[in-house]
Amino acid sequence: DPLTDEMTEQLPVALFEPRRAMVMRDPTGASAPKESHTEAALLLGMQRIPYGAYNLTALDGWALRRTNNGLALNGSRGDLFATAELPLDPRWVSAAASQRWVVVLHGIRLGVRTPPGMTPNQYTAAERRGEVTESRKMGLVTGGLVRWQG
Repeated sequence: DPLTDEMTEQLPVALFEPRRAMVMRDPTGASAPKESHTEAALLLGMQRIPYGAYNLTALDGWALRRTNNGLALNGSRGDLFATAELPLDPRWVSAAASQRWVVVLHGIRLGVRTPPGMTPNQYTAAERRGEVTESRKMGLVTGGLVRWQG
């Protein structure tokens, strides 16, 4: 079933930021850095979300569901791809259930985890935005529209 403009304005968002990154850099500088989780997500069907791009597609076979302590993201082959341990706002769950789709972003430096040496109070909204912007410019953010399975 296709998404309407009205639906996409109200879709809930889930961010999955791996605890650790494994960035591989080309020593010659001829190609952009690559990150192992990002490359795996791309191989399984996620799309790269570069800076300035807002056109998301539905990810075939991917599913997002609620767990006892947060969310589980299953990949296109049905296997567990990522988890997020967090309390879920009932309004977010209600929106996911009614829309049946969630915008999922996955990658390093999404502004979710407080960087080493900073406290959560020091990590401002502007710094978080800057971090995700830079990550998108580097091509390290993947995602798409994922079916909610409750």
